[in-house]
Amino acid sequence: MGHSHHIKRKQEETVYKLHFEYGYSARKIATMIKANRNTVNSNISFWYGQIQKDEDRTSGIDWINKIFCRLEARRVRLMEKMEKTESLGDWMLIEKMVNEIDIKTMQILVKLESTEKTSYDRVMKKVNDFLKENGYEERYVLWGQTISMSNENSAKVKRIIESDRLHKNK
Repeated sequence: MGHSHHIKRKQEETVYKLHFEYGYSARKIATMIKANRNTVNSNISFWYGQIQKDEDRTSGIDWINKIFCRLEARRVRLMEKMEKTESLGDWMLIEKMVNEIDIKTMQILVKLESTEKTSYDRVMKKVNDFLKENGYEERYVLWGQTISMSNENSAKVKRIIESDRLHKNK
C-alpha cells in the first residue's frame, strides 16, 4: 500500500467520523481538514455506498441505530440544557443546535433511501438488459416505481394486464 493511499484512507476515515459520528456537514469538514469540498462529498458518498453494500443487513441497521442513538442523546442533553437556560441568546443557540440534529437525522434517512433506490434501479436495469439481449419479451419494474404515461396508455396497460390474467387462468 503506497503512502498516498494510506493518506487517502486516513482522510476517508476522518470524514466518516466527523460526518457520521459528529454530524458535521461536508462544508465544515472540508474547512476543518483543509480539503476540497468535492473530495469530502465524494468520501461521504463512498461511506453511504459502503453502508448500503453491506451484505450483513443487521450490521448496517445496527450502524444506523448507533448513529441515531448518538444524535438523540445529544439532542436530549441539549433540550435539558435549554430548559435550564435563562439567557435568550443561549436558548436560541441551543434551539438552533437541536434543529441541526433533527435536520441531520432527516438527511441521513433521505441519503440512505436515495442510495438504496439507486442500487435497485441499477439491478433492474441489468435484469431488463439481460432479458432484452436474450430475446425475452418481459420487462420488470420495482414495486413503487413511478411510470409517467397518458390516460390512453394507462388504459392499454390495464387491458393487457387483465388479458394476461385471463390467459394465465385458462
